Amino acid sequence: MSTAAVSLTGDHAEMTTLDPAAAWQEHASPTDLLVAGIKQDSLGMCEAVCLQHPEALHGRDSTDQATPAHWCALLGNVAILEWLAKQGSPMTDVVVSSGMQPIHWACTRGHTEVVKVLLRLGASIDAIDIKHTTPLVIAAQYDHTLLVFYLIKARADHTILDDCRDTALHWAAYKGNVHTVGLLHYLGLAADTLDAFGSSPLHLATAQGAVGVVEYFLESTEADALLDLKDQKGRTALDVAKERSHVHVQRLIQQTKPRWHQRLMQCFMGKAGEKVMLILP
Repeated sequence: MSTAAVSLTGDHAEMTTLDPAAAWQEHASPTDLLVAGIKQDSLGMCEAVCLQHPEALHGRDSTDQATPAHWCALLGNVAILEWLAKQGSPMTDVVVSSGMQPIHWACTRGHTEVVKVLLRLGASIDAIDIKHTTPLVIAAQYDHTLLVFYLIKARADHTILDDCRDTALHWAAYKGNVHTVGLLHYLGLAADTLDAFGSSPLHLATAQGAVGVVEYFLESTEADALLDLKDQKGRTALDVAKERSHVHVQRLIQQTKPRWHQRLMQCFMGKAGEKVMLILP
């Protein structure tokens, strides 16, 4: 789409045509043009830009100071990403101001195939940004359950804590991502881990009013122990629910029956080999 402008010169009115896209291209950096091709999912445009401006492969865009690899990762463009790698464009150890690498950007959108390519090209599965956040934590934050599963199976270190000592399970609980919470818990992330403020995942879910996540923890075999945990201010999950006026969450916690059958009953083998059931005081 072009716009027309009238330029008055002497006795004549001269009509000129202004093309905003052409004007932008004239002043855009080579990397901006390459990123534009990536955003349009046009490998042909990317090839044309790099043929004329090979330096675009190693530059950063003028808006986000991100590399072409960052944009491919964010948009899930595997074909252009692999083409960029063959041309020598950096794939790993390149960061934006937040410290995020392309693999972090891919995890915000749940692009598992992009993550696989980046790992094959040498990206670290446990790369950290300036807040000590790993790709696993980001995938958990954004509720990309399948990507979380892939990263765990690919041996991502789930014990790495962010700068507030939160785990991926803390973040999934805080965001109310119940399926990701269930997966992480099933795969071994401890629900009784406390962060820098003494908060458990249940504390954080309660603070956010994340009913589904609260219900998940209340139905777990660890429910009683989790409800007894106190943060640095001495608050249990029930206390947090009351403070935040999450009435429904408060009722859920109050209605949770003690799991007496787990605490008070113990099964062991008698002298004759028979099972004996004891009810402990």
